[in-house]
Amino acid sequence: MADEQRTTYHQPKTSRGQRRVNIILDAAEQLIAEIGYDAMTTNAIALRAETSIGSLYQFFPNKESVVQALADRYRSSLTSLLDDALELASTNVSFSEQLECIIDKVVQFKVQHVAFEFIFDWTSCFPTESLADEVMSRLLSILSLWAPEMSMQQKQLYAEVCIRIMSALLPATHVNSQIRPEMVTELKRVLANYLLPLFGSN
Repeated sequence: MADEQRTTYHQPKTSRGQRRVNIILDAAEQLIAEIGYDAMTTNAIALRAETSIGSLYQFFPNKESVVQALADRYRSSLTSLLDDALELASTNVSFSEQLECIIDKVVQFKVQHVAFEFIFDWTSCFPTESLADEVMSRLLSILSLWAPEMSMQQKQLYAEVCIRIMSALLPATHVNSQIRPEMVTELKRVLANYLLPLFGSN
């Protein structure tokens, strides 16, 4: 994706405008899940949202900006989820229990946000760095609670590996928006085998 393409979008100034933006983002989310990003067009988004193309362009100059706004919406929801996990980490819950809890929440998050797999692709060139940065930041905070003596460089390495594992295996935990429990179990096993030797004594 060309660097010069605009990914900025206009924030609505009224509640009516916000409702319209939400409908547009919902439509884009559905289309990404159904036909993929490449096949999606602004005309298709407007048609699915039952709004005029002019109304869409009032907020979004192109489809890249629509996806950026969708990524920002995901970032807000996912940040809240990870903040809950961070709060849980400060209790007496074991690391293993917390790891399972986080995975269960992320798996459920994917059910509720059907384009998440595309938006949060660690290897994607799409400029949604703010989402990845938020996830990395929260994960580093969680790891810092479990291993305060570990260097930041080490924690960044472990956090990135965890994110890449999740990015690679999360799609396999669902089929047609239905959770596959056996694959969720395998995802937990893979991450536990990687992390528990590091933090399992906590």
